[in-house]
Amino acid sequence: MADAFVTGANDRDNLCLDMTTKTTTHNKTEKSHSTYKDGLYTTDNGKEKSSTKRSPEEVLAMVTFISDILQDASSQLEDMKISSDGSDTIYEFTLPGETASYYFSQIIEQASMNTKELKNVTGSVDSLKMTCRVNKKGMLTEQSASASGEVSKSIFTIPVTLTETTSFKTP
Repeated sequence: MADAFVTGANDRDNLCLDMTTKTTTHNKTEKSHSTYKDGLYTTDNGKEKSSTKRSPEEVLAMVTFISDILQDASSQLEDMKISSDGSDTIYEFTLPGETASYYFSQIIEQASMNTKELKNVTGSVDSLKMTCRVNKKGMLTEQSASASGEVSKSIFTIPVTLTETTSFKTP
């Protein structure tokens, strides 16, 4: 689960991000805190802290990843559902086979920026289920991706279930 607070998204020179991410694998939860300000992306996972220069476009891509998948793979979406939860609208869809594996690998690659154990990991899945929550003002408030499959690193392959969720605080 990640909580992201983004300011200045329409103002490239003043973009700021404050995001906390929790990743759970085999009953082990890792938490990392990431910030972006003045071109510097900093991540602290409690064990190590790193800082790298990043463009505002790279940072926005991290928090809009699932929305981008929806656009890029729109012709391959399956099992589309739209439902309501209070005043929010929930959009659910699934990506099949090779397309799901492609995006699953991208999710792992993105997660590896904050989790050293995921570096050089590859993965494959049968499908990738995604959900987006939009509030009554039409603003994206939450996005998540879930998949079950296998990940490999070096000579080891293990089954895994991955869910990545980002919640957006709205003004």
